Amino acid sequence: MAEQDGFAGSRVVVTGGGGGIGGEICRRFAAAGAEVTVADWDAEAAGQVARDIAAQGGSATAWPVDVTDQDAVGQMFAKLGESGPALEVLVNCAARASDTPFDRLPAVEFDQDVTATLTSAFLCIQAALPLLLRSARDPNVVSVTSVNGLAAFGNEAYSAAKAGLINLTQNLALRYGPRGVRFNTVAPGTVPTPIWAQRLADTPGLLERIEARYPLRRVGTPADIAAACLFLASPGAVSGILECHAGQPALAAERTQNEVDALGEAGADDHLPGDGVRGPDPAQVPGQHLAQHGAAVRVAVAQVG
Repeated sequence: MAEQDGFAGSRVVVTGGGGGIGGEICRRFAAAGAEVTVADWDAEAAGQVARDIAAQGGSATAWPVDVTDQDAVGQMFAKLGESGPALEVLVNCAARASDTPFDRLPAVEFDQDVTATLTSAFLCIQAALPLLLRSARDPNVVSVTSVNGLAAFGNEAYSAAKAGLINLTQNLALRYGPRGVRFNTVAPGTVPTPIWAQRLADTPGLLERIEARYPLRRVGTPADIAAACLFLASPGAVSGILECHAGQPALAAERTQNEVDALGEAGADDHLPGDGVRGPDPAQVPGQHLAQHGAAVRVAVAQVG
């Protein structure tokens, strides 16, 4: 199955590994020789990804787990520690996004988004650190964030959680860089996955409208994000934030709150840009793809001395 041997013998844990993006990340690491733990609350989804990997000759174990449960997370990494002395890579891909308008957003729903998206990463990183610190093979953490964490694109709870995850990553890159552990984020924009199915069925032509706004005339794919994660987790890569954009890196950040408010007054339910996990329509914002697809890429590196 190996497409390269850069991760042969490495152990990799991917949370949200049963999802569209998370599953592709698992497959890509397995194809590169890694032993992958597919961690997801959905046991069937995690199992299917593990079976897909095994069918291609790779090594993967499905691990049903609620990554918002500190005890369950601790038990998972404790078991991993029993089966091997170290962990090379942790990829945080678990997230939740509500689509309730802010003025009607209950506190419990806000907490659910933040807990699933940010607190889960905190719990997993904290539990994984002892294993990461034991690795002599360039251990690192890659967290899948979002353009929603970089600018005002709606989905307030989810976006705030993604912004928090970006900041957490920057701080941990500085704290643990001197000890040999790197921290990075990948911030996707529009990436249609199976959770888009109903939305695309309800809004014919939506994807075509979104693609027309991108310089490359296409949106991102799970494979794009997986490739970025693989690059950042590779030995000798950077420690910081990788922003991959389809040609116009600054455009998404240049939207003002007045523009967002004006769009809101128009009464459209799907007007806001962003990654499109729920609710917002990212049709007016450029996406992000890897340099191999002809895109402009900017890497902000956290200097760790």
